Amino acid sequence: MLFTFVCAGWKGTAHDTRVFVNAVLSNRTDQISLPMPSVGKYYVVDAGYPNIPGFLAPFRGQRYHARDFIGRHQPREKEELFNMRHSSVRNVIERSIGVLEAEKDELFEEGERENEQEFDDTEATSSGSNEEHITLDMSQTAEMAHVREEIATSLWINYRQN
Repeated sequence: MLFTFVCAGWKGTAHDTRVFVNAVLSNRTDQISLPMPSVGKYYVVDAGYPNIPGFLAPFRGQRYHARDFIGRHQPREKEELFNMRHSSVRNVIERSIGVLEAEKDELFEEGERENEQEFDDTEATSSGSNEEHITLDMSQTAEMAHVREEIATSLWINYRQN
């Protein structure tokens, strides 16, 4: 439950991808960008984020949530096992965020109101022409697909042996 980076001040209606792009690609001096993990380390992200180097997303089209595996509904293949373990890690992340949000602080709430006003003003004047874009090539997604596949295979071998 250790935070590496917190990006606060976005409205609940902001799309995850927009927040992600802003945090990862921020080159402005008024913002600090998300530190990239070292080689062999990954941020666990949900399916709404790209599966690119440094960001490990679950397999799409497979069971994912812990509740999907309750009782006799054990993983039937390596992708489901990977997703089950991925979901377990994300539960810790979600719990951590809940702890962060639970603390009520008057100064924090005052700053949040100021940020919302500033954000509203920026949104109203923005033409959208200066939005940042992630440029992904097939080698980046293929690289992480390979890493995810290796992890899933290793998990599956260990699971079947036990």
